[in-house]
Amino acid sequence: MREGDTLARINEFRDEMVRVARNGIYEICKVQSFTLIILFIWGEDLLSAIGISTLYLPMFYIDLVSVSLQLILLAIQNVLFYLDSRHINVSLCVIFFASNLIFTFVTIELGASFYGYGYAGATFISYVIGLALLSRKFDRLEYETFMLQGR
Repeated sequence: MREGDTLARINEFRDEMVRVARNGIYEICKVQSFTLIILFIWGEDLLSAIGISTLYLPMFYIDLVSVSLQLILLAIQNVLFYLDSRHINVSLCVIFFASNLIFTFVTIELGASFYGYGYAGATFISYVIGLALLSRKFDRLEYETFMLQGR
């Protein structure tokens, strides 16, 4: 940009950056999926090996999915930090905190068989909103780069 490149070339760089970021998140999803499958298969054995009752297996499974989603959410936030979108990251943290608080209180009231679902719901909502905000940020990248320089 500073060296006077063409708009087409700048758009190529932008497209490449978006592709690399999306591929990074996709690769994390693949690794997490593989890890999740392995832990689902060996979950009962793992709990038994560390002396935890297998009655906790359903909670273990829902927490595995939740942690996987949270890892992807953190990857999304990492890209947003790279794009200097601190306000979006703060919003995602507030959404996660508030939804986790609300859903956790609801699931506590529903009983022990629902434990973990509040965290799962909060991570899922934050993950979906994070993906949508990141996609919007990528769509507006040229505008924000060129038009908001004086801010």
